[in-house]
Amino acid sequence: MRTLVQAAPSWNPVTQFQILNPSFSPTEGGKAFIVVDGVTYTWDGANDQGQDVASGTYYVQMKVTDPYGNVTTSTEAATVIETGKIYEVRIFNSAGELVKTLVVPTAYGAVAPSQVVPAATVFTPDPLGKGAGLKFDLGGGLPALTWDGTNNQGQLVQSGSYTVQLLADGSNGSTTLADSQVTVVERGGDLLSGLLAAPDPAVWGQAAFVEIRFQAPAGTQVTGRVYDMAGELVANLDNGANPEELVLPLNGKGLAGGVYVVAVTARAPWGTVERRILKFALVR
Repeated sequence: MRTLVQAAPSWNPVTQFQILNPSFSPTEGGKAFIVVDGVTYTWDGANDQGQDVASGTYYVQMKVTDPYGNVTTSTEAATVIETGKIYEVRIFNSAGELVKTLVVPTAYGAVAPSQVVPAATVFTPDPLGKGAGLKFDLGGGLPALTWDGTNNQGQLVQSGSYTVQLLADGSNGSTTLADSQVTVVERGGDLLSGLLAAPDPAVWGQAAFVEIRFQAPAGTQVTGRVYDMAGELVANLDNGANPEELVLPLNGKGLAGGVYVVAVTARAPWGTVERRILKFALVR
């Protein structure tokens, strides 16, 4: 990992080996001071390539070889605490646009994440928010980090391929530690469950209105446009105070007998849109 000194010009028995300041934070300027018989060596928390090591416990080993080839080994522990680093998981779409940032909780402790491995490579988000989401293994025995399939604005992302990156953001800038790929497949066809018109047929003088009924997730905005068979728009509808129906009043509309077409559009809070067509008959 890191070699502080490789050889000495002459051999003498070592009587002192200790580490002063064994717990330190390199990002705050801390160092470990390794004292060998009155000579002090410093370790700044970097490896032989000059890269900062991750938070955790490290062992400083001293080997002494006497003129006869006998080797004596002594070991002391030092703990690196990277309090100044922030670890994030960033998710990018196929166009390279950042869609989601997940911050690794600092409560995960002193062990630094080292990987971002998805529990599955194909993921279907739950539009109702009841699913467990996609979990990422960060390594080191850390708790998994979960993505619910939404972007930074809280909307479900579209189907496609996404790149997931684990980054460490410290005093020296951001460093990419690991990456992976996942494919998102949207779940559709469940915004207008049970769509129907009632009564059908509607008899003039017996029915005061026609209801367009459906079962939609809470917060879904539903609108309807009613056309006659000539293609003329005769009414605009919205669910408003009736979250599971559109109501078409018949009185005062002057509708002729015949078949009518209703174009229904549902827009969920997470951005998914579903469009359906149905017909009903009016008998006069």
